[in-house]
Amino acid sequence: KEAAKALLSVQQPKLDPQANPETYSEALKSVQAQLSRGGYHVYTTIDKDIYESMRDIAKDGNNFTPDDKVKGTEQIGAVMMDSKSGAILGMMEGRDFFKEQLNHATQALRQPGSTMKPIAAYLPAMEKGALQPASVIDDVPIILKDGSRGFHIPENWDDGYHGLVTARRALNQSYNIPAIKLFVDVVGIKEAWEFAKKMGIVSITKDDYQAQTGVIGGLKYGVTVKELTNAYATIGNKGVFNETFLIRKITDSHGKVVYEHQLTPTTA
Repeated sequence: KEAAKALLSVQQPKLDPQANPETYSEALKSVQAQLSRGGYHVYTTIDKDIYESMRDIAKDGNNFTPDDKVKGTEQIGAVMMDSKSGAILGMMEGRDFFKEQLNHATQALRQPGSTMKPIAAYLPAMEKGALQPASVIDDVPIILKDGSRGFHIPENWDDGYHGLVTARRALNQSYNIPAIKLFVDVVGIKEAWEFAKKMGIVSITKDDYQAQTGVIGGLKYGVTVKELTNAYATIGNKGVFNETFLIRKITDSHGKVVYEHQLTPTTA
């Protein structure tokens, strides 16, 4: 399917899947059929050794809890990518992808928990010039508005508060209160999510712009593993974002290159 999307982007570059979903879906099916019988060769970014090693982890039942008749199979999703280019080197789609037909690395939305703190609180605050590692944040109880109960008092993972702490320690210890303060008061929710989008976090909803605890994982639906991998790869690439990609190039039956991925790095 990724190969079909890549080829379709060349054949019909103006076709927008968001604006014309039905037309896009039909065109995609046509290109998939074209690829299957047209003698095309598809070159991916996958490193076979890395992919097989990741699959071995997913196949080993000792790494997971036993299957449950109600909850089903415990799942896994993972992406390994080259932060310099965005090339996907390996992926775990899930433990029963061919049965479930759901890619737990690229499709399944999950709550990101504290992995969102650097992306939507600390980094945008530093980019804004309002924070440095030695900056002091007051880790004390705060009261947030709650649509159902009227108010909400968030807590830290250790059920305690720690007073004046440096940003470095607050992030290292994954304290919730400092992250929420940065997210809501220093950066601002709207600005925080706009910053996160530039790092590849694209599943943010309108409701998330109202969620004061979004920075600690309280999102409406969540994000994908691929989105988080993209964001952290941007950090590793010194703030330069490269969208993940799986298809390196496609050639036709005569060996002519009909699609080749082009890097489009942007500064987050």
